[in-house]
Amino acid sequence: FIEQACQQIARMGQGQSAAKYQTAVQELINNHSVVPHDAEFWSQFWTLPTTADSPFSDITPDDIRQLKTKNPGNLAVLLNQAVGQLHAYLIRWNGPPGLDKAPATGQDYNTALNCIRLITRIMPFMFEDKNDEFVERVFWQNQPPHPPAPQPGDTPGKRAPPVPEIVVEGEANKAPLAVQLLDALMDLLFQPNFTITNVPSLPRHPNHTLPLNYIWASGLGSEEVLAAPPHAAWMHRLEVLKCLLSCLSEALYVPSDRICWTRNKWLDYITRHEGYYSYALFCTLINISCSYDPVGWGVPYNHLMFRDDHEAVASASLQVLNVLLNYYPPIALSRSNSVSGGSVGLARPSPGPSPSVSSTDLRAAADGTPSSEDVPQSHPEPRLRESRSTSFIMPFMPPSHNVFVNYVRDLKRIKDYKFLFSAFIRLVSNPLQAGSTRLPYSMKEISNYDDLLMVFWRMIEENPRFLSYVIADESFSQLLVAMLHFMHEGRRNPAQLGLVHLVTFVLLLVSGERVFAINLNRPFVGKNTLSD
Repeated sequence: FIEQACQQIARMGQGQSAAKYQTAVQELINNHSVVPHDAEFWSQFWTLPTTADSPFSDITPDDIRQLKTKNPGNLAVLLNQAVGQLHAYLIRWNGPPGLDKAPATGQDYNTALNCIRLITRIMPFMFEDKNDEFVERVFWQNQPPHPPAPQPGDTPGKRAPPVPEIVVEGEANKAPLAVQLLDALMDLLFQPNFTITNVPSLPRHPNHTLPLNYIWASGLGSEEVLAAPPHAAWMHRLEVLKCLLSCLSEALYVPSDRICWTRNKWLDYITRHEGYYSYALFCTLINISCSYDPVGWGVPYNHLMFRDDHEAVASASLQVLNVLLNYYPPIALSRSNSVSGGSVGLARPSPGPSPSVSSTDLRAAADGTPSSEDVPQSHPEPRLRESRSTSFIMPFMPPSHNVFVNYVRDLKRIKDYKFLFSAFIRLVSNPLQAGSTRLPYSMKEISNYDDLLMVFWRMIEENPRFLSYVIADESFSQLLVAMLHFMHEGRRNPAQLGLVHLVTFVLLLVSGERVFAINLNRPFVGKNTLSD
C-alpha cells in the first residue's frame, strides 16, 4: 500500500510539473516581453522534475514551430541559456584552472539532463526550413534572429516586436553557440560520475587525446577500461548520444539530389579536425556496439526477466557512428574543373588530402617522433597499387577530410580485425537464430542489424586490409547466409528496399575478390534458413 501511495504521489507531482512546463512554453510563444535576464523564469525549463519523455509529451511539434515563427528571439535566448547551463556545470564539476572543483549533486545532474532533453527535442525542428537563417545566425554567428514575419491576421503597418538580446557570458561564449554545444556534449560523454565511473579527474594535455582506458568498453584501442558504471550512467549515456544525434540530423532535411553537395557545419566541426575526444569517441562507439550480447548465458526468455541497459546505448552508438562515417565534406572546384560551364562549384571528395592533423601524428607526438606538420610535404598524386586478389589496379586512397574515416583506414592489427568481424557475425546472425529456436520468442532478437551492416560495409570499403581478412576467414559464410536471408525476406517488402540495396553493395564489393570466389566452393554445412 505504501509503495502504491508513493507512486501515486509521484505521478501527481509529475502532472503538476508538466502543467507548469506547458504554461512556460506558451508564455514563450505569446509573450514578446520576456526578459532575457529573468533567471527565475528561464530556470523553469531545467529545474522542474522531468523524465526522459517529458519534453516530447509536454512540447508538441506545433509549439516549437510557432515559437520559431512568432517569437524567434525567445527561442534563441532559450537555446543560449540551456547551453550556458551545461557549460556552467561542466566548469563547476571539472574545476576552473587553478581552483578546486565543486562536488556535483543530484540536482546538478537533473538540471544538466533537463537541458540535454530540451535541446534534443528542439534541434530537429531548427533544420526543417533550409531557407531560414535562424540556425546560421543563432548557432554560428551568435547574433539574434531576424524579427518574425508578419502574420496573416496582423494589422497592416504593424511593427514587428523587438527581438530580445541574447545573454552571453564568459570566455567560452566567444565561440559560436554550435561549437559550445558540441564541445559540451563531448565533455559530457566522458564526464566522471555522469557517464563513466567516478575518477578524480581526466588528464588534459595540449595536443594529446583522451587516454583510452577511459572509454566505455574494452576492445578496439584498449583492453583495460574503467569498471562498469551503474544504471543511471547508462541512461545518461543514452541521453547525451540522442542529443548529439539530434544536432547532427541536418542532413535529413536536405533533398537527396543535393545531399552530396551540401556542407554540414555541425559534422564539419567534429569530423574535419581531431579533437581531444575524437579517437576515444571512435573506439567507444565501436566497442559499445560490438560488445553487446543479446543472448548472454543463453537462458530462454532471459530478456523478459532482466533489464538490459546496454541495448539502447549500443543502438544509439551505431547510429552516431554511421552518421560520422558516412559524411564527406564537399570541396570547392576550381574554374577549370567545374562542371557548371566555368563557374565555381562543389564536389564530393573521393576523398582528398586532409588539412587536419592525422590520428597517427597526434599519437606519435606522445613518443617524441616528428609529425607530418614537422616535415614539409607536398600533396602527391594518388598512387596506384595492385590488389593481391584481383588483376585490376586499385587506387591508393589518400587521407580523408573525415578523421573518423581515417581511423577506419588506420586499423592494421589482426586482433582488431578478429574482434570486429566476430562481433559482426554474432550480431548480424542473431535475427536468424532468434527466428529458428524451438521455443517461440525465447531468444532476444536485435533490430539494429541494418545499422551493423552499414558499419560493416563502410569498413570493408575504406580498409582493404580488413576486406582481405574478412573474405579469407572461414566463418564469412555465416555472415553471407545472414545477408542473403535479409535480401530474400525483404525482396517483396518496399520498406526493406534500403536493406536490400545495402546487402547488394556488400556483395558487389566482396565478389570482386578472387579469394571470395574460391571460398564459395567450400561445402555448406549450416542450416538453410531461406523460405520458399
